[in-house]
Amino acid sequence: MRIREIIIESLKLPVKKYKLYLAVFFLFIVLESVNDVLYSYNLGDLDLLFILISFFTILIIFGIILSLTNAAVLEENPKFNFKEHLIEAIKEYLVTMYYILLSFLLSSLFSIRLGFFSIIFKIQYYVSKLDINNSILGLNELLHQLPISMQASLYHSIQLNMLVGIFILIIFSSWGFIGKIVSIKSDNFRDAFDLRIVFSIIRQIGFFRYLKFILSIVIVSVFLCNLSVYMDLFGDVVFSAFLESVTLFVIINAFYLIIEDSYNNL
Repeated sequence: MRIREIIIESLKLPVKKYKLYLAVFFLFIVLESVNDVLYSYNLGDLDLLFILISFFTILIIFGIILSLTNAAVLEENPKFNFKEHLIEAIKEYLVTMYYILLSFLLSSLFSIRLGFFSIIFKIQYYVSKLDINNSILGLNELLHQLPISMQASLYHSIQLNMLVGIFILIIFSSWGFIGKIVSIKSDNFRDAFDLRIVFSIIRQIGFFRYLKFILSIVIVSVFLCNLSVYMDLFGDVVFSAFLESVTLFVIINAFYLIIEDSYNNL
């Protein structure tokens, strides 16, 4: 299936499976509402029992959301088991954190290689030699004490490292989606962490086709985010739930479609 066809079919999924989509949309509203209630309190004002109950409630709701989304993508009947939903949410969290941690470690290595920390140490040394009281200066004021060349090097390094970090995060996040789908198809949770399987899937897809697919997913995601900003409804619970539910349906279905043939050929 061509990349364009995959994206179009994925965008159609919320309409095709509108009953499951509406259920996911409603659960995202509940999830957003629970989060808003929690954020309205100071952490010190919350009872430990209340925090634990809220935490497990959020996990169960998110687990149900994942179960309904997978049912829509795999064209299966949804099953309701609160224990299984809780386990599903914990698995999702562990896989996500695993790939985020890997991307963070690789980004840190690139930052060292690109000389970011070297520039920071040079700035620290330069500032320590200045005849000023650093403790009373804000960050912006402190930066203006630096030579123009040092400021330019710092800004250039920050921009370069941000671009590299975002690129690495996007790539590793896509590996996370591949790992999750593979673990569902194989019914083996450990497969989600196996980079050898992930790389085998990518080889089957084709490197350039895979990059084209990731670029398409990024474009769709950026479009949805820009739509939210344009409508000035990013803080609205209903619209935020709509955006999250559509994005989840589209991305998971798109990854499933591009992986399906490649996985069968392993």
